[in-house]
Amino acid sequence: MDWKELFRSVILERGLRYFQEDRIELLEIEDQHLHAKVKGTSVYTVDMTFSDENEIIAMSCDCPYAKKVDNCKHEAAVLFAYEKEIEKRDRQEEERELLALIDEADETLVRHFLWVILKNDPRLAALFTIKASGQIPEKYMSSMKDRLQRIVTHYTQYYDYVTYEQAEAFYQTFYMNWYQMAVFLLTSESEQGALELGEYAISLISSTRIEDEEIAFILQEAIKENINEICNRLAERQMS
Repeated sequence: MDWKELFRSVILERGLRYFQEDRIELLEIEDQHLHAKVKGTSVYTVDMTFSDENEIIAMSCDCPYAKKVDNCKHEAAVLFAYEKEIEKRDRQEEERELLALIDEADETLVRHFLWVILKNDPRLAALFTIKASGQIPEKYMSSMKDRLQRIVTHYTQYYDYVTYEQAEAFYQTFYMNWYQMAVFLLTSESEQGALELGEYAISLISSTRIEDEEIAFILQEAIKENINEICNRLAERQMS
């Protein structure tokens, strides 16, 4: 049985909101028992017991609603947190098993497997190249800049400027592509590369006539905000 069926929809929604607002101050899981503290109008205590099949056997909360009416939002919030914690533990166990396999595997097998994966996945190959060399090959940076330039060319090919009607679509396309590439570079721990691409994106926007000046301003400010976040991240790395 899905545990969500134990709650009225309105209670479930409130429980989800409590979970998303990080109102769970304590979550202890031991064997088949769960103990939690949830911050509402007061701090309430939630206790649960699960079967071997992870079904709820018993559930209680010391809030007035649970005592007098039915299953409450605090219990729902705890179950959302419990579900997330179990998923996290399962992932960690899978990762441990995978790492154990890698440690035990023959080095030749690992190298061959890595080669097969990288030659069939250009994005992973680029990520591996950056990680292994510690820098971004010029061809990758040029490719990213060309990608942004092609977007500008596409939206200005008829009028030499981005029309008012096309401005919002241009904003969405340009920003989405910039952001995806910035995330890729940050995943590669290449903050400097992300900054270089960000500066190029700003210069490209500045040199492109966009009829909707408000959209142009919003786009530049959004990228500048991303650049500031990257600078902060770079400063933190240099200090650590």
